Amino acid sequence: MTKQLYRSHRAFGREVARATDGDNKELVILETADQTMAVSPAHMLMPVSSGEAIFEARVRLAHAVTQARVLGAGSDAILEMVQQALDDTA
Repeated sequence: MTKQLYRSHRAFGREVARATDGDNKELVILETADQTMAVSPAHMLMPVSSGEAIFEARVRLAHAVTQARVLGAGSDAILEMVQQALDDTA
């Protein structure tokens, strides 16, 4: 079963677990990247669609490409970095 995607004030992620803290407040553990988790109070989360999450990833990728260009990387180097990242996560 696919878990719900959520957005907190800091991150987008997929719910992997729920827990209750010492004050009986519900917490949600989000997987925000491979082996990267974030914890947020359940009442602070907003559900998002996969389209919204993909748009957020596209915006972050565009920012990374712009940063690479500012740092002097050419198009070929950027394409190579993207391909390497795809290969590393396959």
